[in-house]
Amino acid sequence: MSDTYRKVKSKISASVKQIGPIIPFLLLMFACLEIMAIINGYILYSTNTTTYILKYLRREAYLSMLLLLPAMIPSWPGKLYSVFLYLLVATFTGANWVHATLYNAPIMSYLVNVAQETNAAEVWEFTQQFIGANVILHALVPFIAGAPFLVLSLKKRPRSPRKFKGAWLPALIILAIVGSRSLSKGFQEVLQLNYLGDFVVSCKNEYIEKQKFLAEINLERRLPTGIRKETGAGRLIVFVIGESSGRNHYGVYGYARNTTPCLSAREEELLIFSNVISPHSHTVSALQKALTFANHEGDEPGCTVIDMFKGAGYHTIVISNQRQWGIHDSPTSSRIMMQADEVFFLTKTNFDGFYSPIVYDGVVIEPLRRNLATHSSTKDLAIIIHLMGSHAGYSNRYPADRARFNDSPPYAENFSLGKKEIEGINHYDNSVAYTDFLLEQIILMLEEEKRPAAFLYFSDHGEAVYEDGYTTGHTEAAKSRYMFEIPFIIWLSDEFKKAHPGIFKEWKNYTARPWQTDDLIYPLMTLAGISFDDYKANKDILSEGFIPEKRIINGTDYDLLFPE
Repeated sequence: MSDTYRKVKSKISASVKQIGPIIPFLLLMFACLEIMAIINGYILYSTNTTTYILKYLRREAYLSMLLLLPAMIPSWPGKLYSVFLYLLVATFTGANWVHATLYNAPIMSYLVNVAQETNAAEVWEFTQQFIGANVILHALVPFIAGAPFLVLSLKKRPRSPRKFKGAWLPALIILAIVGSRSLSKGFQEVLQLNYLGDFVVSCKNEYIEKQKFLAEINLERRLPTGIRKETGAGRLIVFVIGESSGRNHYGVYGYARNTTPCLSAREEELLIFSNVISPHSHTVSALQKALTFANHEGDEPGCTVIDMFKGAGYHTIVISNQRQWGIHDSPTSSRIMMQADEVFFLTKTNFDGFYSPIVYDGVVIEPLRRNLATHSSTKDLAIIIHLMGSHAGYSNRYPADRARFNDSPPYAENFSLGKKEIEGINHYDNSVAYTDFLLEQIILMLEEEKRPAAFLYFSDHGEAVYEDGYTTGHTEAAKSRYMFEIPFIIWLSDEFKKAHPGIFKEWKNYTARPWQTDDLIYPLMTLAGISFDDYKANKDILSEGFIPEKRIINGTDYDLLFPE
């Protein structure tokens, strides 16, 4: 018995001696990861995403330990992995801190979709507008804080592969700790307790959902049955999609600056809906719902608005000042737009290039005029116009001779805004004023048509422009009302009103209804005189049978979040 005991003791003693050279570099590498975990914990705490930093550190450590395992591979593969792990975690942590600095919210998985559908020119515009010394510092801190521990860890690594013989013991301990937690809670929860792991899992789920959506739109479009159009030919529908345009900066919506003199002059002949929001604060997600039957309640996309128009006999035209990529790697909204009978993408720039000319939205006017002249007034026509609107890089959204505002903005006195912030607000308001001018030109053209015509303008989402003194841009997690509150405006020609007596007055009574554009397809079909089986009057803001529903933004009830 004593011999057996001595042998076991001897083996344990030998194993402990073998792991001796491994422990220092392993602990230093773990410290490198934990430094960044502390930063991520602080970010989550400061954005009210977690209640205690220490609680987060207890939870995230499981994945951090698991990530150490490949670092115990001897020689250069283990070193290379250690450097890669440091760069990966530092990059994620830096991006997380930058996002929190800009939007007071941690980085979220939906931003991967946004990044995939963003080109280099847009990245450059974003960098110019939002990136300053404070943001750069926060991006670099994780690299600076983690670097000393990485360097010491690499120095402490045993040079000889023979000294890694004892690596099996710490590896076994790590696997036992993580394994026991996985058995009780599940491995996915172990991953998601660490914010990097949670981000990766969420990105995977987001990707799966997007692929389901694209398969539905590109391969399995299912039009509702019984599509039919009102009698009478020659109806003209023009709907204009704005970009990043929040109604709180529209004079016609009560903004203290007269940013919309043209719309304001027409106010009595417009249907100005005052309580409409976007379901998302990014173009891709917002238009996936606005241009299909998909909504936050979980309805399938089924088909697009263009499918519906074509199914009812309309000739469809798209005129876009947004960039278009190739068929297989274009943004989602472009894939939808490409279904039209005629498509005009007007921004002719280098593919994903930095050196691209600025193309103002006024470029859409001539193609619209040409198409109205080309197609017979007896043909049912549906035209979609997609603007750059007030997209980031606000100074690039209007010609210099269209600048109206260079003084102190209405709410600047409420905050200590710097010169850069004030200039940003002025550029944004000038971009809204330019959009107002273009909408007027479109309406003037429609008036000349002398046919039943309906014009609809809305923005894909809104934009925060320092209304609270610090928030700018648009990100889902920030839950800023300014990122979701959008203009929604309808104009009807005299011929349309004559064909539908009393309809303008009736719809005027509906303009204060609370509504969300994930159900846009229903009022759009109403404007076009298109009916179909399974039409849901309760979702149609223009229907007598409309019933207000919960409006959800990033999983939260908008009307509970902003009760006034």
